[in-house]
Amino acid sequence: MVGMVSVRYRTDLPLGAGQSGTLHVVSDERSEVVATWVRPQSLRPFVETISRWVGYGFDDTDWLALADGVEKSDADARQWFMYPIDGVPRLDVEVALNVGHVPVSVRVLAEAGLSDVLRVQIEAAAAIFNSYDLA
Repeated sequence: MVGMVSVRYRTDLPLGAGQSGTLHVVSDERSEVVATWVRPQSLRPFVETISRWVGYGFDDTDWLALADGVEKSDADARQWFMYPIDGVPRLDVEVALNVGHVPVSVRVLAEAGLSDVLRVQIEAAAAIFNSYDLA
């Protein structure tokens, strides 16, 4: 069965050089798995961990892109950076700096039908990485 797909234009995401906008194709039925914050030094291990669970090999190239997006983001200005984790299922990690504050705001989105086990794993990972100050 083929699901419904919509095209959404996201104006709250930073644009790349020479772009007038960013077009994302997403399922109509996406849900927020977790909305939290992570210390900057915990962001990479958090994203590497959830990537591993969906079979995506998050590497240095991914990290450079995500780190660059974080630096250009601003939660107060609603400028979030979205990075896709192209595993099964696909996850979208949205991040934004809280200007004047240390933590990075993080939202993880997934298509509807995400298993309860994976949802709890992602929530637990966020709680664990928020509990430790990795140096």
